[in-house]
Amino acid sequence: MLRGLQLGLGIGATLVSMTACVVPVGPKWSDPVPGTPPYIGSANPPVGSALGPGQDSDIGPPVQVEVNLADQDTGDVIFLRWIIDYPPYSGATRGALEVSQPGGGSVVRGGEVFAPDCANVSPTTSSHQLMLAASTQVFVTALDSATPDAVTDPSTRVEAIWPFVLNCP
Repeated sequence: MLRGLQLGLGIGATLVSMTACVVPVGPKWSDPVPGTPPYIGSANPPVGSALGPGQDSDIGPPVQVEVNLADQDTGDVIFLRWIIDYPPYSGATRGALEVSQPGGGSVVRGGEVFAPDCANVSPTTSSHQLMLAASTQVFVTALDSATPDAVTDPSTRVEAIWPFVLNCP
């Protein structure tokens, strides 16, 4: 019995003294697929929400939209356009502003701000919508064309819309 106890203690001591080596497996990093569209990292007010009175209104504070765009391919340039009353194209459609954001090593880019006003909306109606079109490709049509959001490959484009009311004389 003593021999069995000694054998058991010996095996237990051997097992306790053995150390296991666990080698963690690191994450697999891969480059983003080229040509992926940018995306909206954040928007204030949120995409799709109705905007309040515009800056030419006497009913409240000016309304502006602030958007932070992002792209997994940090080297991509992001081209964006602010377009009013589109889609669909009509006599009220106005291309309001076009800018680009260079790549630079950060997924989330700097904020873009736009505030609709009477200088860039049609006075024929008070109900409007503001569209943001952003792409990693250059837009292939003029800002004042019938298709101001056109790019060669639409899968590289993201769009967002905010409705708003603004009465202009």
